[in-house]
Amino acid sequence: MIARAIRLTAVALLTGGVVDSVLGDDPPEPLVAVAVAAGAEHTCALMSDGRVFCWGDNSMDQLGRGPDFDEVSDHLAAPVDESGLEPGEYFVTLKAGNTHSAAISNLGYLYVWGDNTSLQLGLGEPYTGGGGECINCTYPSPTPVTLWYDDDAADPNEPGVPFPPEERFVEVSCGGDNTCVITYNDVTEEYQAYCCGPNTTHQCAQQSGPPYCQYLAPPQCLPDLAVGAGLVPIASGGRADGIGHTCAICDDGSAGDGEIWCWGDDSWYQLGRYGSGDPVAVPGPIMYFPASGLFNSYAQVVAGHIHACGLHANGNVYCWGANNLGQLGRGNTWPNPEDWLGWPDPNEPVLLPCSPTHLVAGYGFNLAFGTNAFVYGWGSNAFGQLGHPDYDAYDQQTWFKPTPEPAVTVAGDPYTGEFAAGTAHTAFVTRSGRVYCLGLDTAGQLGFAGASIEAVPTLTVEFPFPPFDYDCDEDVDADDLAGFAACMDGPDNGLPPGSWQVDGDLDSDVDLHDYACMQIVTGT
Repeated sequence: MIARAIRLTAVALLTGGVVDSVLGDDPPEPLVAVAVAAGAEHTCALMSDGRVFCWGDNSMDQLGRGPDFDEVSDHLAAPVDESGLEPGEYFVTLKAGNTHSAAISNLGYLYVWGDNTSLQLGLGEPYTGGGGECINCTYPSPTPVTLWYDDDAADPNEPGVPFPPEERFVEVSCGGDNTCVITYNDVTEEYQAYCCGPNTTHQCAQQSGPPYCQYLAPPQCLPDLAVGAGLVPIASGGRADGIGHTCAICDDGSAGDGEIWCWGDDSWYQLGRYGSGDPVAVPGPIMYFPASGLFNSYAQVVAGHIHACGLHANGNVYCWGANNLGQLGRGNTWPNPEDWLGWPDPNEPVLLPCSPTHLVAGYGFNLAFGTNAFVYGWGSNAFGQLGHPDYDAYDQQTWFKPTPEPAVTVAGDPYTGEFAAGTAHTAFVTRSGRVYCLGLDTAGQLGFAGASIEAVPTLTVEFPFPPFDYDCDEDVDADDLAGFAACMDGPDNGLPPGSWQVDGDLDSDVDLHDYACMQIVTGT
């Protein structure tokens, strides 16, 4: 059981991969977090046993605790209602929008819960009941999405037809009020992208559309890069007012893999191309410079509320759109109006000190996990969400960080590559599997009962960790621990070995169970 837990930490946290290959019917212990998701004012964590715990604002049922749950306060972590799951089913992927949440299970089903007033759950259109109540406005429990839009239906509001059994969900992204997903058909071996939610600014890539999950257009924009690698090839951005944009990593059949295509709201030129600033319904590639070599080979794309960023294979991060809060990471921002906008520019990558392996985007800010195992943040730090120590609530100049700076670390418990960005707060998973939160705590999203601002990482979520009482192999000794330490990916970075094919004089019978025990016993 311990071997599963540690391998999950080493693989899923560092690569963002799906965890169903390392979880079995017997849940691993101890109970630790392996992924986090952050909404506007709520936070969720995917645990090592495949359950999801949420805390914070529950005004739209986004904590997923079920219709009658009242055992603990909203600011305390509690599991979502799993009564709708099949026996042996558990969650492997987790995301959060402003006021809704989504998770994919090991069986390839998509479950959603929370706010559906903007149709973002893909479960049908809300309506007023006979007693004046709003029907289908919120879903308090994880509910499976089983329908897709039939483009040939006579009635555009018809629920459509069921997903074929061979089609399973592999990725999900939640924007402000949108949900976009990628499915894979085991028979045709094809990926397909869908979006649900408001289409106010064509963020669902439709001129108009029904309130159900629908195909993206045009059909050639099929993300087929990085899905297997665990990086999200589709990203939903936007605000809480139905205005948003979407970007995806696409293959158009001519320019090669790894192009970024965007569509939707372009009011801040967040689609990355010279345009009029009007919404765009047809996906298209971001602007490139012919001599730059940046036509393709993007590994990840993320979308904030009015900006977007891409991680290129050359190790650089390029951002475009709004820069009013320094979210483009170019060292310039307010109060210079000429620096408020930016396009993808090969001469202006984000000023990171090292190449990152993973990105997330929040409301006017970004985080990147560097190859040196530090988390770097840039953009808005108005509530200390970037973890920069010089934050001052009374000094507006400290709110803007146009140049990436490392976040404050947790002594003895390094960050992993798993973290999340909400509207004004962030959440991090550490190597021990605990969750630390930063930023604004208006509704308990940091795990506190009262409103507060935290600019340094604080262990704000106490999960029910079982006692550390394991039957460690008797032949584990200090030499084994030293051998594992020598295999770390860099000095003092605290990461588990990146590969179990290690060089060094290790005892032949040392396994992951031993390593787990050494971590627990030694506190490393």
